[in-house]
Amino acid sequence: EQEVLINFTSHFQRIGIKPEIIVGTIEKVKTELLPGQDPATQITPPAPEWKQYGFSFDTELRPEMVFEGLRTTGIRLTAISNQVTNARLTWSIKGQIYAK
Repeated sequence: EQEVLINFTSHFQRIGIKPEIIVGTIEKVKTELLPGQDPATQITPPAPEWKQYGFSFDTELRPEMVFEGLRTTGIRLTAISNQVTNARLTWSIKGQIYAK
């Protein structure tokens, strides 16, 4: 887990971006009883072996440049948007990190 977070933050420090990282929660999978199933036989799935972190940042660099060279295993982008203010294009990027 620490290695993934260290690699992530180190990558962004090299390019001058400081992402906001928030510890997330992973909800346990809820299973429903099948018709006629005895509740005593219901199996509860094990808790996930990973932790989830959310991240977000704004940058003037294009997204493909921002992630170039970053190991993206366990990283999921959830939103990329842009905005033009005073003739400057800014990208807002949000995502999640899943780490063991």
